Amino acid sequence: MAGAPWTCGYVSPVFVTDAQRGEAVLRDPCLLLVDAEVSAAEDLLPVIDAATTAGRPLVVLAGAVTGAALELLTANRTSGKCAALAAWVSGDPFSRALVLSDLAVVTGSSAAQLASVHPGSLGSAGKVVATRDRTIIVGGAADEAALRDRIMQIRAEIESAESDGERQELFMRLARLAGGAATVRAGGATSAETARRVARAERGLRIARLAMDYPILPGGGAALADVQQAMAKFPRSVPGGRSGDEATGARIVLDSLTAPLRQLAENAGVPTSAVDKALKSRKDGTGIDPATGKTVPMRPHAIDILPVLQAAVTNAAGLAVRVLTG
Repeated sequence: MAGAPWTCGYVSPVFVTDAQRGEAVLRDPCLLLVDAEVSAAEDLLPVIDAATTAGRPLVVLAGAVTGAALELLTANRTSGKCAALAAWVSGDPFSRALVLSDLAVVTGSSAAQLASVHPGSLGSAGKVVATRDRTIIVGGAADEAALRDRIMQIRAEIESAESDGERQELFMRLARLAGGAATVRAGGATSAETARRVARAERGLRIARLAMDYPILPGGGAALADVQQAMAKFPRSVPGGRSGDEATGARIVLDSLTAPLRQLAENAGVPTSAVDKALKSRKDGTGIDPATGKTVPMRPHAIDILPVLQAAVTNAAGLAVRVLTG
């Protein structure tokens, strides 16, 4: 469970296991949570020995991991003796304590102080994925009753919160605890087919993440057609007016903005005459219904994400420049 990102990032690139993604991925690890800075190697020796004996990786989540403690973990990581990961938990001492407390519930561990660190403090998870600024914990060994109690407690605190900032922080904690993670398996008859399907799934995942962070626009080419309508008079305002080279280039760019919408309609069998008529009468946010050839609102049935459209226009412009300049 618990697939939401936590505000914990690896403290050193040494722990990265997937250089292409910039991720540190550990499967079936033990987790040690420490609400303090860990700097002494002797503080970690008991738990490293316990993890090594169990043949499992070790993840240390703390306010900071520095000095001899960090050197010990990196040495174990590079030597292969014990796969390890050290991650720092961001925030002020109060918010960090809350994050570690929630993590303790999720992983079935205890947020220990340095003086009480021991193998019994360790929690467990199916997988931990860490980047420079976030960590995702999947399959935490949470006690279901304790997890339900914590979720109910946070919901009660949301009801009694006195400020929007406090309420927002509580909602974030609730989302991390009540959220989930999914595993998508992609395969094929050959290794090449499998690689293509995995790449397609990864692109879809990246787009889904972008959709969470950036504006969502009407899809089906409607957003680009909206830009064309908004800038219909632009060529007249550039040097050269209607006949200059820059004005000609501007008209070409603007005309191209309806190409995706037009092509989608034609691919669906809409006659060209019907497409032309629909484009003349369309309103913002509308696309062409392939069943009727008429314009209909695209959202929420078809959407695009702003960075995807920006990349499409940028790439198309770059290709045109290369073609024209040889």
